[in-house]
Amino acid sequence: MVIVPLLPPSAEVFRIGENKLSSTKSNAVPITFKVMGMSCIDCTPLITDYLSAQPGVLEAAADYEGGKVMVTYQPERTSPEDLARAIIASGTSTDWKHEFNPILEPAS
Repeated sequence: MVIVPLLPPSAEVFRIGENKLSSTKSNAVPITFKVMGMSCIDCTPLITDYLSAQPGVLEAAADYEGGKVMVTYQPERTSPEDLARAIIASGTSTDWKHEFNPILEPAS
């Protein structure tokens, strides 16, 4: 097994060539968060890096112009609350309520 070096401390470790989506796409859930505080396009990789490091996140794509981030995740491994916390940890914010009620429609 080959381990990819220099991963964030919370990142999942995969063998080279292993595809996170290959066996888990069937139980994946898409969700979209409105994000405030993306002051420039350079914020988008930071947000996606924080989200991608969360267990159970299969895909994350930030849209600077739209002010949103689309995430595909496994609900048995993480939750929308954890995803909102990762967005906040990236230095931006989301207008999820403290009770973490979803405010946007699921991603399509």
